[in-house]
Amino acid sequence: MDNNYMNQGYQYAPQYEDPNNKPLDIKDWLIVLIVQMIPCIGFIMTLVWAFGSGNVNRKRYCQANLIIMLISFI
Repeated sequence: MDNNYMNQGYQYAPQYEDPNNKPLDIKDWLIVLIVQMIPCIGFIMTLVWAFGSGNVNRKRYCQANLIIMLISFI
């Protein structure tokens, strides 16, 4: 086969990985859980992580955690 024929494949745009969609490591989850154990700061950080911009996984976890807190409060 002609070498030029083989090089005429599809050109893909470079993939840029969004760090906000990256899964959290074990140490990141440990930091989240330890910070949430601190009484006032933990609640404030849960609000910041739930409604601010940042990692999607941590954001959804904190939103779910706030829903559970609200249900248990009621």
